[in-house]
Amino acid sequence: MLFRSTIADGGRVNVGRASVDGLVKLYSTGTVNLNTGGTLEADRIELAPGAMSNFNTQPSSTLQVNRLVGFGPNPVFYGKLSLGSPNGSNLGRITIASGESLAAESILVGSDPFNNATLTVESGGVVVTTGSAGMVLTSVGRLTGTGEVITAKLENGGLVSPGSLAGSLTIGGDYLQLATGHLEIEIGGTSPAQYDKLDMVVGWAALDGFLDVSLIDPLGGGNIFAPRAGDSFEILTADNGLVGTQFATQSGDLPALTGGLFWDIVYGNTFVRLDVLTPFTADFDRDGDVDGDDQAQWQGDFGINGDSDADSDADGDGDSDGADLLAWQRNFGTGVPSAANSQAVPEPATYLLFIIGLTCCTSLPKTTHVRS
Repeated sequence: MLFRSTIADGGRVNVGRASVDGLVKLYSTGTVNLNTGGTLEADRIELAPGAMSNFNTQPSSTLQVNRLVGFGPNPVFYGKLSLGSPNGSNLGRITIASGESLAAESILVGSDPFNNATLTVESGGVVVTTGSAGMVLTSVGRLTGTGEVITAKLENGGLVSPGSLAGSLTIGGDYLQLATGHLEIEIGGTSPAQYDKLDMVVGWAALDGFLDVSLIDPLGGGNIFAPRAGDSFEILTADNGLVGTQFATQSGDLPALTGGLFWDIVYGNTFVRLDVLTPFTADFDRDGDVDGDDQAQWQGDFGINGDSDADSDADGDGDSDGADLLAWQRNFGTGVPSAANSQAVPEPATYLLFIIGLTCCTSLPKTTHVRS
């Protein structure tokens, strides 16, 4: 093992396997050739101005490093890039800023199990993997930012954290979250710019592991966002669909809400959404109370069948029918000030006539919602 290696002007190193417990520094007319099947491990690799064209990597080679310095805004590695080296004391960290890119045959984040490693892709930055292995995060690997990762597959056994406070991370490929994987989502408001999102623009998503949600002040202060009934946050989308799996995390594991509100994790065909619900089953418009507006919502939904997410489904049987209207009668006035309860609630016989009228009305079509 070398503790420091300097390739001076005119120097040449052909690497089959080398391990440097410190700095590798390449000057402008020096040369490093990392051969096919070869491995170079180092804490930090630093290139002097003009030396980038002389640092050569071949397919199926491995560069394992904590820091890269002087590689310019658009480095390309024709082999595997492993972030996180046991050599040296620095933690693995690479940041791709706006207007910059990083390309490699494959990328492993967290290659040393005893040191954390972080790849940050800022807004306007792009990371590309060209091989079928794609990008892998081990249990100590972390991917964060608001940029774009173009890869055949992102395998998350560590932590994916979209955003910087809040924002969207775009994946151009498939997403596989393992049982050890975490997706970290911060919510600071109802605007899409105020909460995190993982967006697979081309690819599917297979989910397992943990969904870590926290409420924040989107401005970074102490004014922590408090969700209200009816708030909804689409935190993950996959254009090619979810493959039928779900996070191990349950809605009860998410941050506690006030006023009896609770979370619902909704898995659609192409999305995962967090909804904030009220404890009132007949709050059909999800505004935190049961009033005349909910009756109007039920009337508009009447006849919906076969949709487990029907808006006016108080009894959870997948449709909006007379039983749900009776539930509205029982809940009427719940969650609103007493002054708002002064309007009369029709008697059950009136409801029966109303339901019969709707059922017999031939002009009201049956509707089935298919939600993506």
